Amino acid sequence: MSGFLIHRVVGSRTVLSTVEQDTLRVGRGAGVDLRFDDTAVALEHALLRRLPDSGGRAGAYEVVDLGSITGTYRNGEQVASARLADGDEIGIGGWVLKVRWSDPEDPLFLHVRTAEAEPRPDAPPVAAPRVDYAAAYRLRRGLFNKATVSLLAVGVSVVALATRRSSAWPTGAARSATVRASWTRHRSTRAARGSSRPEPRRLARPATGSTWGPTPW
Repeated sequence: MSGFLIHRVVGSRTVLSTVEQDTLRVGRGAGVDLRFDDTAVALEHALLRRLPDSGGRAGAYEVVDLGSITGTYRNGEQVASARLADGDEIGIGGWVLKVRWSDPEDPLFLHVRTAEAEPRPDAPPVAAPRVDYAAAYRLRRGLFNKATVSLLAVGVSVVALATRRSSAWPTGAARSATVRASWTRHRSTRAARGSSRPEPRRLARPATGSTWGPTPW
């Protein structure tokens, strides 16, 4: 019996599906047999197929990459095509297909999981070394400490303020020119105001024996 038996976990459910044919198309497209919604998987990424019978016995299975950009891997090694054996792991995008196949008459069993690393149950625990980060990144004592940094910041602020004030008020020759121009403008304004004033009314000289007073109009 040829074909594929696929075991995968979807959310909180375990799904077991069969594909009763000699080829299994894997990818992200809508027309594939085993679909992964993963941008690292091409629309038609890889093909699993059964090889022709040899010597009256059922043929083996192989995986073929269909020109994908991210590649197809068998046991961590990128391959264009490779025969599969029991226990092999096929890497496609962010997914791993674990191969289980012992009897040539049985379909190829694929256990699908994500490519996250699985801890080995027999691996000894690894103790991370203790690092004193406070001592490792502490500033060296001496001239470069908090006090000198604060004084340096104050000095920079004072220099910046003095520079701003000096640029706002001219000094030296520029200041003298500014004062002279301001005084000339002030005199011109006063002269213009004086010329625009109306002439005062002149008083006629009274005849002898009369009193001073305005000339009647």
